[in-house]
Order: sequence, then structure tokens, then C-alpha cells
Amino acid sequence: MSDADDDRVELPEEIHEVPLHVVDAMFRGPSVTVSPTSPGADHTAVPAADLLGISRLTLIKAPEQDQLPYTHSGTHRRIGLTDVLDYRERRWHPQYAAIDAVPVDVDETSDIDESLADLRRAHKTVA
Repeated sequence: MSDADDDRVELPEEIHEVPLHVVDAMFRGPSVTVSPTSPGADHTAVPAADLLGISRLTLIKAPEQDQLPYTHSGTHRRIGLTDVLDYRERRWHPQYAAIDAVPVDVDETSDIDESLADLRRAHKTVA
């Protein structure tokens, strides 16, 4: 990285690691979002719901059930990014734990229909 005079600028290690984490996350999952987490980094319901992978209506129910703090800005609910990420973690943790508890061994000799049925049962148990 350089400034306007093309002088070299040393990056702190934390900043240097960001692209490495982004690339790693891209290889592990279907999408990556890079967004500020500082105070004031708020989202309206649609982007927050997209980040969580749920519908806007499902997201709107969470604050109404005191599961997700929000503020009002005009006619919009504003939800802090850190609150959205905390909510996502609280939702996913029990789901992943339940899926991990279901014994599904899949290899090249496994019957795909049977494996899918096992995963559907695990999903139903979690839901």
C-alpha cells in the first residue's frame, strides 16, 4: 500500500491478516460480507435479514420478541451489525450442535437418498 507520494506504508499485522481471513472464508462458505462493526454500523431489516439468511418478516419478529435490540430511524428499524452477528450465533449454535449430534456417515459407498433422509431428520429435529 502506498500514499500519494508512492512512499511505502507499513500495515499493522491485524490489517494485513484481513484479506487472508476473507479468502479463507470464501473457500469455506458460499458468501462473504465485509462490513464495519463500529458503533453506528446499523442495518435496516432487509440487509440484516439477508445477512442472517432469513426473511424480513422473520427478522422483524425477533426484536418484537426481545431477541434482537433495535432502534427506530423514521419508519425504519435500525439493527446494529454486532447485534445481528450475535443473534446469528445464538440461532446457529444450537442448530449446529444438534446436527453434530446426529450420526451421518457419508462416503463414496453411502446411499445418497438415505444420507439425505438422515440430514432432513436432523434438520427437522433442530427446527
